[in-house]
Formats: sequence, C-alpha cells, structure tokens
Amino acid sequence: EPTIARIRGLKPAENVTVEGEIVQAKQTGGPTIFAVSDATGIVSCAAFEEAGVRAYPDIEVGDLVRVEGDVETREDALQIEVDSMQPLEDERARSARERIDETLAERAEPADVDPLIEWEAFEPIREDLIEVARRLRRTVLEGRPIRARHHADGDGMCAAIPVQLALENFVRDVHEDPDAARHLFKRLPSKAPYYEMEDVTRDLNFALEGRARHGQKLPFLLMLDNGSTEEDVPAYENLAHYDIPIAAVDHHHPDPEAVEPLLDAHVNPYLHDEDYRVTTGMMCVELARLIDPSITGELEHVP
Repeated sequence: EPTIARIRGLKPAENVTVEGEIVQAKQTGGPTIFAVSDATGIVSCAAFEEAGVRAYPDIEVGDLVRVEGDVETREDALQIEVDSMQPLEDERARSARERIDETLAERAEPADVDPLIEWEAFEPIREDLIEVARRLRRTVLEGRPIRARHHADGDGMCAAIPVQLALENFVRDVHEDPDAARHLFKRLPSKAPYYEMEDVTRDLNFALEGRARHGQKLPFLLMLDNGSTEEDVPAYENLAHYDIPIAAVDHHHPDPEAVEPLLDAHVNPYLHDEDYRVTTGMMCVELARLIDPSITGELEHVP
C-alpha cells in the first residue's frame, strides 16, 4: 500500500489504496472533497454522488479510513478519484492510529540547526522555541489551519514574515494541493500591542465559517510580538470554549499568571530573567529556521 508521499511517483489512472485520517471534508457543487492524511502527506480525495450531494455522509473529520481509487491530476494537483471509502474499525483502526502518530511525531521534529549566533542569554529561550516549532510542524501535518496575529510594527513584521515563509514552504511540502498554503496560513497584523476583542471576534467568525463551509478543522492561533499580557485575557477567554490552541512568542513584559492558563505555549525572554532586548524578530527567525532551515540565507539580515 503506497503512502501518500509515494503517490507523487505514480502515473495518472493508476489504482491505489491508502489509509489515513480525514482532516477536511468539503462539499462542492460537484463531488465531496475529503482531505486524507497519513502523516507522510495530505491528499484530496474526490467522491462523487449526484452533483452537490454529500458522498459518504457518515464519514467525518477525525475518522480513520481506507480509500481506494485512481490517481488523477486536477488543476496541477494530484488527487484520488474515490472508488470506495470505508471507516477503519477495531484492531485495524488502532494499528493505523499508532502508525500515523509515530510518523507524525517523527516528521514534526524541528530541524537540527545551530542558532545564527552563540549567545548564552538566548539558549533557554531557544529550548522553548523548539517546542513551538514542533507544535507548528505537527499542526501542518494534521491539516489544521494556522492564523498568525502580530503587532503591526517593525518587530512584529520581522517576527511574522519569516514564520510565514517557513510555514508556507512546509505546507507545500506536506500537501499535494499547490493552493493549500493560501488556504491554511493567514498572517494578520494587529494595530494594538495586544489581542483586541474586535480581532478575536473576526478570527472566531472566520474559524467557524471555515469549519461550516469548507469542512476545516478550527485553527491554531499564533500570537507574535503580542499576546502575553493581562490585556489579552478577555480575547483568549472568548476562544476557551473552542478547540483553538494558542501559542504566544512575545518580548513585552508578560503577566504569566494571567495568560498561561489560556495558552498552550508561551515564549518570552522575561520568563528566563531576560528582557525586551531579545526581540520577537530574533526569536522568530530562529523559530522559522527550526521549521524550515533552507530559508536561512533569506533571513540572516532580519534580526
């Protein structure tokens, strides 16, 4: 049975069988498009009923399935035209889940790169960044969208654009669909140096609409150069009832007691007895290199 990564080497009309997890289920005016991940990659599977009618209505995001069909090319993207799709059950589901989790953990590991400079103050912060890089890579492998909110100033830009570059490259590496990066990563500047209620309302509406209209998972929220103060708490509390993980990489003086119960990861120099001289741009260039070290040459000037 080929892995999704190996489908790239197959000829159109070749019959394949893959096992994986449904990470998106989108109804179009024609077929139902299921995105299936086996942790080596993510491929779209087009299942046809009558036009606009949901194929396999019992199969939902999160289900493990076995898909059989023909490899086809549509708009420069590989996809599988589904002949049959069956949910995995019992022992088969358990062994598939173990195999996927093992591969996910391996592929989510950040790159083994040295920081651009040797600096003792930075070493403990870098350990925290490695954990965030691992979470972000895993988020991409699981087919979950990412929304990056950043302060709309120089440091916020120096933080967000390297991370955008790295994550979009990784999305392209994982997904057979060349448009996936456009749909799965959004960079959003924030005027205030904290998460405003207006912004969180917009983000939540966008997330819920993405789930309802496009069958997407709810997004991972990445806060850059903001997000670690008490002023962020009301906005975070709006998201607490939803499956929206939040990570903050920031160098403003934090209120850890206030924000950490609401964050899945928090990187800040003040947590290591450092201060704002360690900029978010410095941290995020290293974060971007941990996600995709090939962009190092394009980033060396940014810190």
